[in-house]
Amino acid sequence: MKFTFSSRAARSRKAKVRRKSGCPAKSRRTLFPGFTLIELLVVIAIIAILATILFPVFARARENARRSSCQSNLKNIGLGMMQYVQDYDDKYPLAQTDANVSFAEALDTYVKSKQVYYCPSATPDDLWTWNGWKGDYGMNEDFTAFPPEPSIKLSSVIKTAETVLFADANGYELGNTPDERHFDGSNYAYVDGHVKWHSEIPDSCNFNVEGC
Repeated sequence: MKFTFSSRAARSRKAKVRRKSGCPAKSRRTLFPGFTLIELLVVIAIIAILATILFPVFARARENARRSSCQSNLKNIGLGMMQYVQDYDDKYPLAQTDANVSFAEALDTYVKSKQVYYCPSATPDDLWTWNGWKGDYGMNEDFTAFPPEPSIKLSSVIKTAETVLFADANGYELGNTPDERHFDGSNYAYVDGHVKWHSEIPDSCNFNVEGC
């Protein structure tokens, strides 16, 4: 017991002497050296390379999401038009009536949201305005009869699965040149209700009610 006590007393005296002399006590933590300038530059270069590789991937993923949202919009518009035709004796709405009604306004009862007429990838220059209604999609001009011409009837469409009804456009009427805003391609809604993306503009026959 005397030996143990004297050892503890000795350690205590040594500690007091160390504190008085200003010598710091040993730290149990391990000290790591910092980064050198070259190592820091290498890390920055690696991050820059990864960013260059990943940014186009992220941009493509974002545009894929926008294209899917656009297809959903066209699907809703196409289904709304199918319901309209069923309710109006197989007839499509006139492009213009005495009340100056656009196809978007004609479908108001069937397409509840005006937001479906806006494509997420469209620019302000793509937007058309008609009597307070706006949109980024155009209707095939073969279906947009003007009075006194009679309305186009669904029964007059020869190939419903191949005839374009709506598509990405920068105007109310869709001719043979839709707006290619999704990966240099466009989304198309067909008469039978299905929607598809094309990298190339379909043949002019696909825009003709009577086919070719």
